[in-house]
Amino acid sequence: MINDDFSEDYQRLVSAEAIVWITPVYWHDLAENLKAFLDRLRRCETRRNHFLKGKKSLLVACAGGTGRGAIQCLDRLEDTLGHMDIVAVDRLPIIRFNREYMLPALLGAGRAFATHIEQTASEEGV
Repeated sequence: MINDDFSEDYQRLVSAEAIVWITPVYWHDLAENLKAFLDRLRRCETRRNHFLKGKKSLLVACAGGTGRGAIQCLDRLEDTLGHMDIVAVDRLPIIRFNREYMLPALLGAGRAFATHIEQTASEEGV
C-alpha cells in the first residue's frame, strides 16, 4: 500500500456530483502529476470498482506558446476518462490568444455545467 492521499481523493471523486478537470498543457499533453493520478485512478476503476461510471465532467486545458497542444491535450484527457466511462460534457481550450474572451467564457461554462448537473439530479430524483 502506498502511503498518500489517493484513497481520500478517490472517495471525493466518487461522492462528487460532477468533476471539473483542469490541466496545464506541456508538449501537447497533460501535466505529469495529473497523468500519473489518472493512470492510478484508471486501474482502480477499470479493474474493480466502476464507481465513476457515468460521472459528468468539464474539461479545461490551458496552453502557453502557440496553444496548438490544447486540443490534443483535451482529446487525450477525454480518451483517458472514457476508459473509466466518465462523460465529458464540455471541453474548453484556453490559449494565450483567446484567454481574454475564454476566461469569462470559462466562468459561464462553469455556471452552465453546474446548472446542468442540478437539473439532471432533480430529473433523476437525486
